[in-house]
Amino acid sequence: MKYFLLFSIQFFFFSPTWALDTTEEYPLGFSNFEGYSMQSLHEQTLSVVAGYGQSRWLNLSLAIDQVHDVIDNNTQMQFCVGNFSHVYAGIVDFDVILQLHSQAESVTSSLGTEVSYAYDLWTPYLRMHTDFVEDQHSETASVGLSRRIPQMDLELLMEYSQVVSESQPSTALGLNYKGNDNFELITEVAYQNADENTAVSVGFIINQ
Repeated sequence: MKYFLLFSIQFFFFSPTWALDTTEEYPLGFSNFEGYSMQSLHEQTLSVVAGYGQSRWLNLSLAIDQVHDVIDNNTQMQFCVGNFSHVYAGIVDFDVILQLHSQAESVTSSLGTEVSYAYDLWTPYLRMHTDFVEDQHSETASVGLSRRIPQMDLELLMEYSQVVSESQPSTALGLNYKGNDNFELITEVAYQNADENTAVSVGFIINQ
């Protein structure tokens, strides 16, 4: 089966603050439920995600985030509706991710594409992500690698991201535990070089 990255902590995006994880198509129906907690110097975020699987083309998700700004002592609710499509499976996998984000009084959109190559226990990948905010847009490129450790039911993930038009790199390291097909525990530590900000995420995924 495919192994590739779909969601990661991104300091640049308006995306929900989900943890670094490998992702596959949802099982049929309302079958995917996720929860995350992220802590950083500036924000504290709690997220819940529900996913609906129809086919490799239609994998819908709805996320609700509660974001607390530590500096301003302000809490906001954010929403995200997305769809993941596994467009091509062959020598490489090609995927497309569409999302609509509601933040405060604004609605923004994002488009992501990803190419990955699964070889034995290793999966390198390359992703381009574009965020559209009113009449502006920004692109972020990410390169990463996942390594499965079947003997311990673990997966190690490493990622480097860079906003194309700016010098704002981010690095992330994740370690996930999948004891069975229905439950996965995921963790991540991400570091933004520009402001020396570190974020830690812990989450879970339940498939029915």
